[in-house]
Amino acid sequence: MSLEPRVERKRVLVADDDPRVVELLRITLANSGYDVLSAQDGREALEVAGRQKPDLVILDVKMPKASGLEVCESLKGKGGEHCPPVILISGQADPAARLRGLTSGADDFLTKPFSPQELLVKMDKIFKGFEDSKHLSDVSVEFEREIKRGEEQLEKVNNELKRLLYSKDTLIGLSQQLNSSLRLETLLDTFLLSVVGQLRVESACFLLVQGWDSRTLVYCASKGVKRELVKNIEISFDSPLGSVLSSADTPLGVDELADSPGVSEQVQQIAAAGFMLCCPIVVKSRLIGLLLLGERLHGNGFTQLDMEMLASLCSSAGIAIENARLYNELRETYLATIKAFVNTIEAKDPYTRGHTERVAEYATSIAEGMGLSPEEVETVRFGAILHDIGKLGVYEQILWKPTELDEEEWKIVKSHPEMGASILSGIRFLEKAIDIVRHHHERLDGKGYPDSLQGDALSLNARIVCVADSFDAMTSDRPYRDALNVKEALSQMEKKSGTQFDRRVVETFRKLIMEGTINIG
Repeated sequence: MSLEPRVERKRVLVADDDPRVVELLRITLANSGYDVLSAQDGREALEVAGRQKPDLVILDVKMPKASGLEVCESLKGKGGEHCPPVILISGQADPAARLRGLTSGADDFLTKPFSPQELLVKMDKIFKGFEDSKHLSDVSVEFEREIKRGEEQLEKVNNELKRLLYSKDTLIGLSQQLNSSLRLETLLDTFLLSVVGQLRVESACFLLVQGWDSRTLVYCASKGVKRELVKNIEISFDSPLGSVLSSADTPLGVDELADSPGVSEQVQQIAAAGFMLCCPIVVKSRLIGLLLLGERLHGNGFTQLDMEMLASLCSSAGIAIENARLYNELRETYLATIKAFVNTIEAKDPYTRGHTERVAEYATSIAEGMGLSPEEVETVRFGAILHDIGKLGVYEQILWKPTELDEEEWKIVKSHPEMGASILSGIRFLEKAIDIVRHHHERLDGKGYPDSLQGDALSLNARIVCVADSFDAMTSDRPYRDALNVKEALSQMEKKSGTQFDRRVVETFRKLIMEGTINIG
C-alpha cells in the first residue's frame, strides 16, 4: 500500500482584540486549509509568534498592550529565517494610514470592512511571492555553481537571472496596477499593453463573455491588429472550439487547435487575423475570457519562461476582471436605487417631470467637455440625478402651489439640499455626490444656500450641476411663469457669470449647445 506524501498546512496567526473578528477569520482560514493561531492583544501576539513560528501574521492596527504597528516592527526587526510576512488590518482608509502600515514593514494592508475572499487572494499573492523568492534563491545557488564549472556558461546564466528578476518585478507591478482599476476598459487596455510589451508580440486581442451569465465569448479589445479582422470573432461555449478552450488549463497553439475535430472554420478566422496562440482566462473553474497572441517581433518562438510569465499575466487579469465584475454589479444595484429615488421625487412634483434626467444629461456633457476624468464625470452624473432628492421631505402642497411661495414656504423648499445630503450620508458608494446635492444652490459670490460658500470653497462638480439645474429651471414652464427660450436663458446666465455661476462652466455649456453636442428638446 502506497502512502500519499503529507502536505504540511501553513500556520496563520490572527491577532485582534475583537473575538468576533478572530472567530470569523479562524473559520474562513480553516476552511481554506490553514492552521489558525490567535491572540487578543499585541503582547500575546509576539509571544505566540515567538513560540509557534507562524507562516503569516494578520494584525489589527489598534490593539491593547501593543499596537499592530509595534508588533509588526518587532517581528520584522528580528529578521532571520523566521521573519513571517505580515498583513495589517485597519478601519482607516486614508493613504497616511496605509503608508504607516507599510513603513512598519507590513507586506500588505487591508481596510475594514473587507471580504474574506479579498484576504485569501492577498495571502495567496504573498505566499506566491515567497515561493518566487525561494526560486530566485535557488537560481542564485545554481549561478554560483556555474561559475565554478567555467566561464563559458557564466553570461548565459547571468542573463537568465536578470530576466527572472525583471519578470518578477514586472508581474508584481502589473498585478497591483490591474487590481487598482475597476473600469473594464482601462483594465483591458493596461493588460494588453503589458502583454504586447513584455512578450514582444506583434498583436494581441481579448475576447470576453458577452454577459456575466453568458456562454459566448465576443471581441472586447485589441492591440496591433485591425479591428475589422477581429470584431466579428465569436466563440460559443457549446461549439467544438469553445468546448476545447473550456477544458484547457494552458495556452494552446493555433496549429495545435486546428487538429481538433469540428473547429477548423473558427480556427481559420483566428489564424487569418495573424494569431498563433490562444490563452484561456479562467476564474473559479469558469472560462470568462480568451487572449489571442500574434507572432513575436524577433521571430522566435515562446520559451518556457515566456509561458510562465503569460500564465501569471492571465491569472492577474482574471482576478482583476472578476473584481471589476463584482464592482459593476454593486454599481448597478445602486443605480437601480437611484432611479427609484428619482421616480419618487418626480411623482411628488409633476411640474418638474423629466427635470432630473435633463439636468443629469446637461451636467454629464459639461463635465466631459471640461475634460474631467471618467470617475469625476460619474460623480457629477450621480450628483445631478440625486440633486433634488431632499424634496422627498417637502410637502406636496408647496411643490404644487400655482402661485409664488411665501417666505415660510421658501424656507422649507430651501432646506432640501441639506435634507438630501442627510439622506445620502452613510451610503459609501454615493459619498462623493453628497457635496453636489448639498451645494447645487450655492453661488460664487456667497449669496447661495445652505452654507453661503464663496469662490474656491465651492467645488467644480457643484458649479457644473448648478449651471445645468438653473438652465433647465429657466427653460421649463412653471405654474407661476412661462419658460425662457435657450438664447434668453444663456444670456441671463452669462450676465450672472462670476457672481452666481462659474464663467468657464457657462462658456463650456454654451459651446456644447452651439456645436449640437447637447440637444435642447
